[in-house]
Amino acid sequence: MNKKSLAMKIGAVAFIALMILPVAAVSADVQASVWSDPSDWYATVEGVLASDYYSLYPYEEKSLKVGYSKFGELINSNDNVGLEYAGERDPFAAPPGPDLDPWGKLPKRVWINGWYIDIRYNHSSWGYRNVWAGALFADLSSYGGPWIRVDNDYWGTDYAEQYEWEEDFRDPGLELDANGDVIGTELEYGGRKTNGSVVTEDPVVLYDGPRRYVVQLKNKIYDYNEIADVKLHLVDVIFTIIFNKVKKEVIVLKDVKYNPQAKFDIAPIKLKVICPELGEDNAQEEEEVFEVPYGMVVQFSNREEWDLGTDEVEPKYAS
Repeated sequence: MNKKSLAMKIGAVAFIALMILPVAAVSADVQASVWSDPSDWYATVEGVLASDYYSLYPYEEKSLKVGYSKFGELINSNDNVGLEYAGERDPFAAPPGPDLDPWGKLPKRVWINGWYIDIRYNHSSWGYRNVWAGALFADLSSYGGPWIRVDNDYWGTDYAEQYEWEEDFRDPGLELDANGDVIGTELEYGGRKTNGSVVTEDPVVLYDGPRRYVVQLKNKIYDYNEIADVKLHLVDVIFTIIFNKVKKEVIVLKDVKYNPQAKFDIAPIKLKVICPELGEDNAQEEEEVFEVPYGMVVQFSNREEWDLGTDEVEPKYAS
Protein backbone atom coordinates (compact mmCIF):
# COMPACT_ATOMS: atom_id res chain seq x y z
CA MET A 1 0.00 0.00 0.00
CA ASN A 2 1.50 3.39 -0.97
CA LYS A 3 1.55 6.41 1.29
CA LYS A 4 -0.96 8.34 -0.80
CA SER A 5 -3.67 5.69 -0.61
CA LEU A 6 -3.00 5.23 3.13
CA ALA A 7 -3.37 8.97 3.74
CA MET A 8 -6.61 9.04 1.76
CA LYS A 9 -8.04 6.15 3.80
CA ILE A 10 -7.03 7.77 7.10
CA GLY A 11 -8.65 11.01 5.96
CA ALA A 12 -11.83 9.17 5.03
CA VAL A 13 -11.98 7.49 8.44
CA ALA A 14 -11.47 10.83 10.20
CA PHE A 15 -14.25 12.41 8.07
CA ILE A 16 -16.65 9.56 8.93
CA ALA A 17 -15.82 9.95 12.63
CA LEU A 18 -16.60 13.66 12.42
CA MET A 19 -19.92 12.83 10.79
CA ILE A 20 -20.84 10.27 13.46
CA LEU A 21 -19.84 12.10 16.64
CA PRO A 22 -22.41 14.92 16.43
CA VAL A 23 -25.17 12.38 15.83
CA ALA A 24 -24.18 10.44 18.96
CA ALA A 25 -24.14 13.65 20.96
CA VAL A 26 -27.65 14.58 19.84
CA SER A 27 -29.04 11.11 20.58
CA ALA A 28 -27.73 11.32 24.15
CA ASP A 29 -28.91 14.88 24.81
CA VAL A 30 -30.47 15.28 28.27
CA GLN A 31 -33.07 17.90 29.14
CA ALA A 32 -33.32 19.23 32.72
CA SER A 33 -36.97 20.12 32.21
CA VAL A 34 -39.13 22.36 34.35
CA TRP A 35 -42.43 20.55 34.07
CA SER A 36 -45.76 22.38 33.95
CA ASP A 37 -47.89 19.93 35.89
CA PRO A 38 -51.70 20.10 35.63
CA SER A 39 -53.27 21.65 38.71
CA ASP A 40 -55.55 18.64 39.29
CA TRP A 41 -52.51 16.43 39.97
CA TYR A 42 -52.26 18.11 43.39
CA ALA A 43 -54.47 19.11 46.31
CA THR A 44 -54.15 20.81 49.69
CA VAL A 45 -56.38 20.11 52.68
CA GLU A 46 -56.63 22.69 55.46
CA GLY A 47 -56.82 21.79 59.13
CA VAL A 48 -59.51 23.46 61.25
CA LEU A 49 -58.26 23.50 64.84
CA ALA A 50 -57.42 27.20 64.71
CA SER A 51 -61.00 28.00 63.64
CA ASP A 52 -63.05 25.17 65.22
CA TYR A 53 -65.85 26.42 67.52
CA TYR A 54 -65.32 23.60 70.04
CA SER A 55 -63.08 24.99 72.78
CA LEU A 56 -62.08 21.97 74.87
CA TYR A 57 -59.57 20.31 72.56
CA PRO A 58 -56.34 19.56 74.48
CA TYR A 59 -54.24 20.90 71.62
CA GLU A 60 -52.66 24.22 70.80
CA GLU A 61 -54.95 26.21 68.52
CA LYS A 62 -52.78 25.90 65.45
CA SER A 63 -53.80 24.05 62.31
CA LEU A 64 -52.00 21.52 60.15
CA LYS A 65 -52.11 21.83 56.37
CA VAL A 66 -51.51 18.77 54.15
CA GLY A 67 -50.55 18.79 50.48
CA TYR A 68 -50.41 15.69 48.29
CA SER A 69 -50.05 14.56 44.69
CA LYS A 70 -52.04 11.88 42.89
CA PHE A 71 -48.81 9.85 42.69
CA GLY A 72 -48.70 9.38 46.48
CA GLU A 73 -46.28 12.12 47.53
CA LEU A 74 -47.10 14.41 50.45
CA ILE A 75 -46.24 17.51 48.43
CA ASN A 76 -48.46 19.93 46.51
CA SER A 77 -46.20 21.55 43.93
CA ASN A 78 -48.78 24.19 43.02
CA ASP A 79 -49.01 25.67 46.53
CA ASN A 80 -45.57 24.51 47.78
CA VAL A 81 -47.22 22.71 50.68
CA GLY A 82 -46.13 19.42 52.20
CA LEU A 83 -46.91 18.92 55.88
CA GLU A 84 -47.19 22.55 56.94
CA TYR A 85 -47.84 23.35 60.59
CA ALA A 86 -49.29 26.79 61.41
CA GLY A 87 -47.16 28.46 58.76
CA GLU A 88 -44.09 27.73 60.90
CA ARG A 89 -42.69 24.38 59.74
CA ASP A 90 -42.93 22.21 56.64
CA PRO A 91 -40.50 19.26 56.54
CA PHE A 92 -41.31 18.20 52.97
CA ALA A 93 -41.70 21.57 51.22
CA ALA A 94 -39.42 23.88 53.19
CA PRO A 95 -39.57 26.71 53.97
CA PRO A 96 -43.25 26.99 55.02
CA GLY A 97 -45.48 29.20 52.92
CA PRO A 98 -45.83 29.67 49.15
CA ASP A 99 -42.36 31.16 48.62
CA LEU A 100 -39.22 29.14 47.91
CA ASP A 101 -35.99 29.19 49.88
CA PRO A 102 -34.44 32.62 49.17
CA TRP A 103 -30.93 31.29 49.91
CA GLY A 104 -31.22 28.47 47.40
CA LYS A 105 -30.30 25.72 49.87
CA LEU A 106 -33.59 23.87 49.39
CA PRO A 107 -34.69 24.21 45.76
CA LYS A 108 -37.64 22.05 44.72
CA ARG A 109 -35.37 19.60 42.93
CA VAL A 110 -34.17 18.36 46.35
CA TRP A 111 -37.61 18.02 47.98
CA ILE A 112 -37.90 14.28 48.56
CA ASN A 113 -41.07 12.55 49.69
CA GLY A 114 -42.72 9.44 48.33
CA TRP A 115 -42.17 5.74 47.80
CA TYR A 116 -40.14 3.16 45.89
CA ILE A 117 -41.01 -0.41 44.91
CA ASP A 118 -38.81 -3.25 43.61
CA ILE A 119 -40.44 -6.35 42.04
CA ARG A 120 -38.64 -9.55 41.04
CA TYR A 121 -40.26 -12.56 39.42
CA ASN A 122 -39.71 -15.29 36.85
CA HIS A 123 -41.72 -15.09 33.63
CA SER A 124 -42.27 -18.34 31.76
CA SER A 125 -41.16 -16.78 28.47
CA TRP A 126 -39.17 -13.67 29.35
CA GLY A 127 -37.08 -15.22 32.13
CA TYR A 128 -36.07 -13.52 35.38
CA ARG A 129 -37.39 -9.97 35.58
CA ASN A 130 -36.71 -6.96 37.82
CA VAL A 131 -39.14 -4.04 37.71
CA TRP A 132 -38.80 -0.92 39.84
CA ALA A 133 -40.79 2.29 40.15
CA GLY A 134 -40.69 5.30 42.42
CA ALA A 135 -42.54 8.57 42.97
CA LEU A 136 -40.24 10.78 45.06
CA PHE A 137 -41.34 14.18 43.66
CA ALA A 138 -37.74 15.06 42.70
CA ASP A 139 -34.53 13.39 41.51
CA LEU A 140 -31.97 16.10 42.44
CA SER A 141 -31.93 17.35 38.82
CA SER A 142 -35.60 18.27 38.31
CA TYR A 143 -38.96 17.81 40.02
CA GLY A 144 -42.55 16.85 39.27
CA GLY A 145 -43.56 15.83 35.78
CA PRO A 146 -45.16 12.68 34.37
CA TRP A 147 -43.84 9.15 34.64
CA ILE A 148 -40.48 8.63 32.92
CA ARG A 149 -39.09 5.31 31.71
CA VAL A 150 -35.40 4.70 32.39
CA ASP A 151 -33.72 2.22 30.05
CA ASN A 152 -30.06 1.50 29.38
CA ASP A 153 -30.84 1.35 25.64
CA TYR A 154 -31.72 5.06 25.67
CA TRP A 155 -28.18 6.08 26.60
CA GLY A 156 -25.38 7.10 24.29
CA THR A 157 -21.86 5.71 24.36
CA ASP A 158 -20.62 8.61 26.51
CA TYR A 159 -22.58 7.34 29.53
CA ALA A 160 -21.81 4.52 31.93
CA GLU A 161 -25.27 2.95 32.06
CA GLN A 162 -24.79 0.26 29.43
CA TYR A 163 -26.50 -2.62 31.26
CA GLU A 164 -29.95 -3.05 32.76
CA TRP A 165 -28.61 -3.64 36.26
CA GLU A 166 -26.96 -0.19 36.14
CA GLU A 167 -30.28 1.63 35.68
CA ASP A 168 -30.90 4.08 38.52
CA PHE A 169 -33.66 6.43 39.68
CA ARG A 170 -31.31 9.37 39.18
CA ASP A 171 -30.92 8.58 35.47
CA PRO A 172 -32.95 10.48 32.86
CA GLY A 173 -35.44 8.72 30.62
CA LEU A 174 -38.31 9.15 28.17
CA GLU A 175 -41.72 10.58 29.05
CA LEU A 176 -44.71 8.25 29.35
CA ASP A 177 -48.29 9.24 28.54
CA ALA A 178 -51.34 8.60 30.74
CA ASN A 179 -51.57 5.04 29.40
CA GLY A 180 -47.96 4.22 30.25
CA ASP A 181 -46.66 4.36 26.67
CA VAL A 182 -43.50 6.22 25.61
CA ILE A 183 -44.14 9.56 23.92
CA GLY A 184 -40.87 11.34 24.75
CA THR A 185 -38.12 11.77 22.18
CA GLU A 186 -35.43 13.31 24.41
CA LEU A 187 -33.96 12.17 27.71
CA GLU A 188 -35.41 14.14 30.60
CA TYR A 189 -35.27 14.26 34.40
CA GLY A 190 -38.22 14.29 36.79
CA GLY A 191 -39.59 13.01 40.07
CA ARG A 192 -41.51 9.89 38.93
CA LYS A 193 -39.56 7.11 37.24
CA THR A 194 -39.69 3.42 36.38
CA ASN A 195 -37.88 0.91 34.22
CA GLY A 196 -41.24 -0.59 33.28
CA SER A 197 -44.49 1.33 33.00
CA VAL A 198 -46.91 2.98 35.43
CA VAL A 199 -50.48 4.21 35.06
CA THR A 200 -51.72 6.60 37.76
CA GLU A 201 -55.44 6.98 38.34
CA ASP A 202 -57.19 10.16 39.44
CA PRO A 203 -57.59 10.60 43.21
CA VAL A 204 -60.85 9.39 44.73
CA VAL A 205 -62.07 11.46 47.69
CA LEU A 206 -63.91 9.02 49.95
CA TYR A 207 -64.90 11.54 52.61
CA ASP A 208 -64.53 15.27 53.11
CA GLY A 209 -66.24 16.38 56.30
CA PRO A 210 -65.81 19.24 58.76
CA ARG A 211 -63.15 17.40 60.80
CA ARG A 212 -61.93 14.50 58.64
CA TYR A 213 -60.69 13.97 55.08
CA VAL A 214 -60.08 10.62 53.34
CA VAL A 215 -58.66 10.18 49.82
CA GLN A 216 -57.43 7.12 47.92
CA LEU A 217 -54.58 7.16 45.38
CA LYS A 218 -53.68 4.31 43.02
CA ASN A 219 -50.65 3.56 40.82
CA LYS A 220 -50.68 0.51 38.53
CA ILE A 221 -47.20 -0.99 38.04
CA TYR A 222 -46.42 -2.82 34.78
CA ASP A 223 -43.51 -4.80 33.42
CA TYR A 224 -42.64 -3.93 29.83
CA ASN A 225 -41.12 -6.28 27.27
CA GLU A 226 -39.45 -4.21 24.57
CA ILE A 227 -39.13 -7.02 22.03
CA ALA A 228 -42.77 -8.09 22.21
CA ASP A 229 -43.97 -4.52 22.97
CA VAL A 230 -46.18 -5.95 25.72
CA LYS A 231 -47.06 -4.55 29.16
CA LEU A 232 -47.85 -6.94 32.02
CA HIS A 233 -49.83 -5.56 34.97
CA LEU A 234 -48.04 -6.78 38.11
CA VAL A 235 -49.27 -4.91 41.19
CA ASP A 236 -51.23 -1.87 42.35
CA VAL A 237 -49.76 0.57 44.87
CA ILE A 238 -52.73 2.01 46.78
CA PHE A 239 -52.48 4.83 49.33
CA THR A 240 -55.35 5.84 51.60
CA ILE A 241 -54.68 9.19 53.28
CA ILE A 242 -56.75 9.83 56.43
CA PHE A 243 -56.40 13.38 57.74
CA ASN A 244 -57.93 14.32 61.09
CA LYS A 245 -58.25 18.07 60.66
CA VAL A 246 -58.62 18.70 64.40
CA LYS A 247 -56.20 16.28 66.05
CA LYS A 248 -53.53 17.13 63.45
CA GLU A 249 -53.05 13.46 62.56
CA VAL A 250 -52.19 12.15 59.11
CA ILE A 251 -52.45 8.38 58.66
CA VAL A 252 -51.37 6.88 55.33
CA LEU A 253 -52.41 3.27 54.69
CA LYS A 254 -50.12 1.78 52.05
CA ASP A 255 -51.18 -1.40 50.27
CA VAL A 256 -49.44 -3.36 47.53
CA LYS A 257 -52.07 -5.43 45.76
CA TYR A 258 -50.98 -8.36 43.60
CA ASN A 259 -52.70 -8.51 40.23
CA PRO A 260 -53.74 -12.08 39.22
CA GLN A 261 -51.90 -13.33 36.14
CA ALA A 262 -52.89 -15.58 33.28
CA LYS A 263 -51.80 -19.20 33.54
CA PHE A 264 -48.21 -19.98 32.55
CA ASP A 265 -47.15 -16.30 32.88
CA ILE A 266 -45.49 -16.70 36.27
CA ALA A 267 -42.91 -19.46 36.68
CA PRO A 268 -41.30 -20.69 39.93
CA ILE A 269 -38.58 -18.42 41.27
CA LYS A 270 -35.59 -19.55 43.29
CA LEU A 271 -34.34 -17.38 46.14
CA LYS A 272 -30.93 -17.58 47.76
CA VAL A 273 -31.07 -16.76 51.46
CA ILE A 274 -28.09 -16.37 53.77
CA CYS A 275 -28.93 -18.10 57.06
CA PRO A 276 -26.62 -17.46 60.02
CA GLU A 277 -25.82 -20.56 62.06
CA LEU A 278 -24.29 -20.39 65.51
CA GLY A 279 -21.52 -22.90 65.92
CA GLU A 280 -19.53 -23.76 69.00
CA ASP A 281 -16.78 -21.31 68.21
CA ASN A 282 -18.00 -18.67 65.76
CA ALA A 283 -21.16 -17.71 63.93
CA GLN A 284 -21.19 -19.18 60.42
CA GLU A 285 -23.31 -18.33 57.42
CA GLU A 286 -24.94 -20.92 55.24
CA GLU A 287 -26.62 -20.27 51.90
CA GLU A 288 -29.97 -21.93 51.33
CA VAL A 289 -32.13 -21.92 48.20
CA PHE A 290 -35.90 -21.64 48.46
CA GLU A 291 -38.28 -22.10 45.56
CA VAL A 292 -41.45 -20.02 45.38
CA PRO A 293 -43.80 -21.93 43.07
CA TYR A 294 -45.98 -19.00 42.01
CA GLY A 295 -45.36 -15.48 43.14
CA MET A 296 -43.21 -12.37 43.20
CA VAL A 297 -40.61 -10.93 45.53
CA VAL A 298 -41.73 -7.38 46.33
CA GLN A 299 -39.83 -4.81 48.37
CA PHE A 300 -41.57 -1.54 49.20
CA SER A 301 -40.16 1.44 51.08
CA ASN A 302 -40.84 5.03 52.08
CA ARG A 303 -38.39 7.62 50.77
CA GLU A 304 -38.36 11.08 52.28
CA GLU A 305 -36.20 13.91 53.59
CA TRP A 306 -37.21 15.96 56.63
CA ASP A 307 -35.92 19.53 56.25
CA LEU A 308 -36.50 21.24 59.60
CA GLY A 309 -34.10 24.15 59.36
CA THR A 310 -30.75 25.02 60.90
CA ASP A 311 -31.96 26.72 64.10
CA GLU A 312 -30.01 25.20 67.02
CA VAL A 313 -32.30 26.73 69.68
CA GLU A 314 -35.65 25.18 68.81
CA PRO A 315 -35.88 21.36 69.04
CA LYS A 316 -36.54 19.33 65.92
CA TYR A 317 -38.26 15.98 65.79
CA ALA A 318 -38.39 13.44 62.98
CA SER A 319 -39.68 9.89 62.82
